[in-house]
Amino acid sequence: MRTYKNIVLALLLLACSNANAYDFEVDGIYYNIISSTEKTAEVTFQSDQGNDYYENVVIPKQVLYNNDIYSVTSIGDSAFYACYRLTSVTIPGSVTTIDNSAFKLCRGLTSVTIPNSVTSIGDGAFYNCSKLTSVTIPNSVTSIGNFAFSDCSKLTSVTIPNSVTSIGNGAFDSCFNIKELVIKDGKKILHLGYNYNASFPEFVEGLFYDCPLETVYLGRNLSYNNSYNNYSPFYGTSITSLTISDSVTTIGDGAFSDCSKLTSVTIPDGVTSIGICAFNGCI
Repeated sequence: MRTYKNIVLALLLLACSNANAYDFEVDGIYYNIISSTEKTAEVTFQSDQGNDYYENVVIPKQVLYNNDIYSVTSIGDSAFYACYRLTSVTIPGSVTTIDNSAFKLCRGLTSVTIPNSVTSIGDGAFYNCSKLTSVTIPNSVTSIGNFAFSDCSKLTSVTIPNSVTSIGNGAFDSCFNIKELVIKDGKKILHLGYNYNASFPEFVEGLFYDCPLETVYLGRNLSYNNSYNNYSPFYGTSITSLTISDSVTTIGDGAFSDCSKLTSVTIPDGVTSIGICAFNGCI
């Protein structure tokens, strides 16, 4: 656990706990009205005292309330917070956002279907979903929030579609089993956050520092904080196989520094610049 991460998520939870109660309930699922004119609603938490969602939950595209039909367009802040008995969730194609802490501490959640309509995954959305073994991020998502998948310790692989342009700080912090990372081909720059060093909070570590990455497919140019020379996205990982696609034109400063298990790299013709210490310490 990282001190900064705990403070941020505590603040998020505090903000959520002060929210108003739900507006209505249909078939055991609780909703808030987002817009009464556009007839849109979000799934929300049952009460400040806790949620009672369990086992398999299928969220409908539309719900009927007071003779009006509302489209379900969002999974709201802390909607399924700490639903320990929740095992799977099906999200409809009407949903565009999964908000902060939406599934935080759903430690029994093993699968979730994210539809192609979702464009953003909020801060801590799947934080500490410790039984989640795989997640498919659809090609509609453009941003992944801070600590979105932090402490998802059973995740083994992650695929980032070419629609994603930003990944927040600590997004994969303490994901101790992610061994494969695929960043799909695309022209848009992918902006990466970073992790805070647990022992020395004034320093930062690479976004994938806690992941025992072995296989990486890099399909896009990356942008990241390289103010600290050695704290690049892949600093200290266990990469043995690195594939750089023809879509990549720039390899940044220290990009693969101290990836000491890397044995060979083929750099495609499209690469026009390689940054300082890009492969430093790749012994």
